[in-house]
Amino acid sequence: MSKRIVLIALGAVLLFGSTRVFADSITISHNQMTLGTEPLASIPNPGAGMTVTNNIIITVTNNTGVAWDDYTIVFITPAVFNKPNVVMIDPKSVKLLSNPFNTATILANNQNVGNNGQKEAILELTGGSLAPGASFKISLDLKYNNSVNVTGKPSVPGGPPPIPEPSSLLLLSTGMLALAPVVRRKLLV
Repeated sequence: MSKRIVLIALGAVLLFGSTRVFADSITISHNQMTLGTEPLASIPNPGAGMTVTNNIIITVTNNTGVAWDDYTIVFITPAVFNKPNVVMIDPKSVKLLSNPFNTATILANNQNVGNNGQKEAILELTGGSLAPGASFKISLDLKYNNSVNVTGKPSVPGGPPPIPEPSSLLLLSTGMLALAPVVRRKLLV
């Protein structure tokens, strides 16, 4: 009789417990380099009072026409004041699948974002390069208890060329004007 009660109790914990595990796929395609500040994908809320551990496979495609050095993935929960948010990457679960990057580093895990109840987890991929038109996949286990917005930000080698400041241009042109009479005299002599 006691074994039956234990089995029923174990079944109830497994069925109605606070953690479920399931798999999900996210596809992110960058068409311009300004992306990274807006949600590129969203993971739905698991339900009231539920905390889930979800195996997520993320596929990212580079359609920007520029090669990338690094890539950062940010998981962020919405602002909620009445309950604590959770968003955590399991470090042991991160797998680089068909990935040009050599290293995956968790920069933040369940970190507060301001004082509005938001939490974030940040994963940085380094040590490689993703050519234009190429894709990569990564698999990880993410623990969360609210909806999660997923954003990605590529890093471009060297970045854009620097734009000269107006004061630098003014200094250069003043120097050239000052040298003009000297050059003119040397050319006439």
